[in-house]
Amino acid sequence: MATCFRWTRQVAVTTMSTIFCLSVLSQVFYHFPTSLFARDANQTPSLNVNEFQLGQEGRTSTQHIQPTRRALLHAEHHSIESHSHGVKLELQRIESPCGLQKFRDDGFRDHQRLRCAVHRSLFRAQEVRKKPRIHDNTGSKAGGSPTGSTTAVGFTAPVAAARGEYLATVRLGTPERVFSVIVDTGSDLTWVQCSPCGKCYSQNDALFLPNTSTSFTKLACGSALCNGLPFPMCNQTTCVYWYSYGDGSLTTGDFVYDTITMDGINGQKQQVPNFAFGCGHDNEGSFAGADGILGLGQGPLSFHSQLKSVYNGKFSYCLVDWLAPPTQTSPLLFGDAAVPILPDVKYLPILANPKVPTYYYVKLNGISVGDNLLNISSTVFDIDSVGGAGTIFDSGTTVTQLAEAAYKEVLAAMNASTMAYSRKIDDISRLDLCLSGFPKDQLPTVPAMTFHFEGGDMVLPPSNYFIYLESSQSYCFAMTSSPDVNIIGSVQQQNFQVYYDTAGRKLGFVPKDCVGRR
Repeated sequence: MATCFRWTRQVAVTTMSTIFCLSVLSQVFYHFPTSLFARDANQTPSLNVNEFQLGQEGRTSTQHIQPTRRALLHAEHHSIESHSHGVKLELQRIESPCGLQKFRDDGFRDHQRLRCAVHRSLFRAQEVRKKPRIHDNTGSKAGGSPTGSTTAVGFTAPVAAARGEYLATVRLGTPERVFSVIVDTGSDLTWVQCSPCGKCYSQNDALFLPNTSTSFTKLACGSALCNGLPFPMCNQTTCVYWYSYGDGSLTTGDFVYDTITMDGINGQKQQVPNFAFGCGHDNEGSFAGADGILGLGQGPLSFHSQLKSVYNGKFSYCLVDWLAPPTQTSPLLFGDAAVPILPDVKYLPILANPKVPTYYYVKLNGISVGDNLLNISSTVFDIDSVGGAGTIFDSGTTVTQLAEAAYKEVLAAMNASTMAYSRKIDDISRLDLCLSGFPKDQLPTVPAMTFHFEGGDMVLPPSNYFIYLESSQSYCFAMTSSPDVNIIGSVQQQNFQVYYDTAGRKLGFVPKDCVGRR
């Protein structure tokens, strides 16, 4: 998820992007006074956040966006192998409508959920194709070592599926409060909805109450982290953020510090002071009914970047099946506990893309269907001369996106290999290949699919590229095309431990049964 203020080399694209962003800003600043900005050419705009149209303290405004999903999460201590130090947070998913629309009650709810996932994935591909501004990597870090522990070699936050979104919990403030947030490797900013709130979507949990936390403070305008925001603004002397996403969702409010608390796997509570996050007073769009977002991109604002001195820039996750029941959870780990301990881990170099520094780019050399290496030029998977295209791993994309030239070859090979099965035209999910006439546990015989990365092959099990739709008793090929970018989405990553080492500049993966496992 990337911001809409981006550098681009094409003047026409810049103009159109600016017009779009200004149109969105006009809606955001409906909650601000007309005398909002006071700046010269060398100043950031000044915002009077105190003049928001505010709802009641601690509650969302009655003018809220229809929730997409609701999450009910709880924190729980766990004891895991002695060599794995860190924390674990349990979470649980509760279904509710996705997007801003209600599901039909005609037995095709699974089709509509899948369609929502496809649409979210297409939006993400559009985001990646834009050119964000280059981050200022001089941002400061969250406070030193966590208190209450002599060593801090990792912590975990188990993850469960939320129909295409994966949710974790964070605990903020003093005294601490628990919030459920979407795990997103494609954005940097962590934020939660805050009181007072001018316009907030519905969520199960209460809003974050800044005035009840004794460790809460606002970032100074002009500070390193404030300047690292894509569009930093000021309310007199304090920092204000504005962050938008490719589907038109947005969040704006105060950029603040507070203490973040985690339960160690070794049983010790770990508190890290001065963690910077967005305190959202105006939040609009589709955020899965969660309390906010946990940004795990590579920028200086991201969760693990701020805690790099504590947890060494390492994290990993193991995603349960996209259609798994909410009782199935899995861990998101940080620090040394994140390092895979299974054999045969494949490690890929993380490629630098200065034009788009948030995303995790890797080198994809080719794709095989069955035993056949498809006739796709490796340049289809590469970052182009202006920082576009390329191949990324992204937890925030549900269905893998392949550049059009690659997708045509893959789809043709899958079609040719499954001619013995009846087809189901699926106008709801909008996927191109669906095989019909199967009970849930009877997967059709389909060819193997392998991504050939620089560093190792990723052999996908069939359940990672054919999704079952019970209402039509069909299996649909869970990949779509994009104009040029390639995104390895969460469906294709499920039941793999995926490891990110930002300090060592490598990404690893290994097959694993992810349910409730470290």
